[in-house]
Amino acid sequence: MTVDEFLQRIESIILSINEDPMLGTNKLGITTEQRIDILSAVNIDDASKYLVSYGIPEYVIDFAISGEDISALTGDDVAIAAATQQWGMFGQQNMNIGVPGDYTPPREGATDFYTESDLVNLFGGLAPEEIASIQADLINGGLLSVGDGFIPGEWDAVTQGKFTPVLARANRGGVTELEKQNGSAWRTALKEYVANPVPDIPEEDVYLPQDPATIAQKVKYLYASELNRDPTAAELKMLSNTMYKEAEARHSQDAQLAEAAQQDPTMTGEDIMGGDYGNYAVDNVQQTIEEEGFTQIDAESRMREKFDAITTREQDRLGENYSARNTRSVILNSIANRPT
Repeated sequence: MTVDEFLQRIESIILSINEDPMLGTNKLGITTEQRIDILSAVNIDDASKYLVSYGIPEYVIDFAISGEDISALTGDDVAIAAATQQWGMFGQQNMNIGVPGDYTPPREGATDFYTESDLVNLFGGLAPEEIASIQADLINGGLLSVGDGFIPGEWDAVTQGKFTPVLARANRGGVTELEKQNGSAWRTALKEYVANPVPDIPEEDVYLPQDPATIAQKVKYLYASELNRDPTAAELKMLSNTMYKEAEARHSQDAQLAEAAQQDPTMTGEDIMGGDYGNYAVDNVQQTIEEEGFTQIDAESRMREKFDAITTREQDRLGENYSARNTRSVILNSIANRPT
């Protein structure tokens, strides 16, 4: 199955879900931009990463991968799949994670798949340090975020939900009885996520320059108040360009600092257990400021600095004339006020 065929199946399943009234009003969807990202994936595993990051439920992805006939899909089928993934079905069924019951893995005989009960039974009893190590790798793999509300060192519902794609990936590659016993299957799958994290698509911060008329008025006011004249065309252009460039430089600097704040550090289990994973944004920003030598940028102040540089002589001359006029005025007033 190609990525394009996989996405077509995903969209068909979503259409069936959204059209069925018994499934509620929470509609699923994929935007045009998200569709482009998904189609850029080199394989179905990578496409699944995008879908998970866009909030498409695992049961939709699993059904698309299964190759089952979508035309026969009913609201009951989807509702059962959703309920099974979220809550289990009456505590009786023990379904494979990420693959259907008749799935044939690429490795012959590797059919000891991880099941929903394994998600709890195999990992719930691990030592807190081991769970914290898994949580750290989930963060490093882009599956878990420090803001998701998980409890460090506990196999809580949040951690289980974020770990499910790991077991699904292991199942798609096939799991032998020995691999399930020694944990090598899920460890390999988790390492693959760490090596190729789920992409985090940031929102684009579009830069809009200031209104040219506003900048021109600021320059004209400066010349009128300081030199009692209008700026020449060359002066107006020079100082306006200075404000444009400095404002753009400030936006670029702010964007770089914002990007630094969002960069997750490489976590370890010790970081998780020690609680040293919440202040990384401040540390990242401070490090970027020091490395890049950033300072605050005030576009208007830097425009004024440019004005002073190109009009120093004129300002000095006006200052001397003012001083001379003031001295003459003082002398004349003194003479006028002398007693006769």
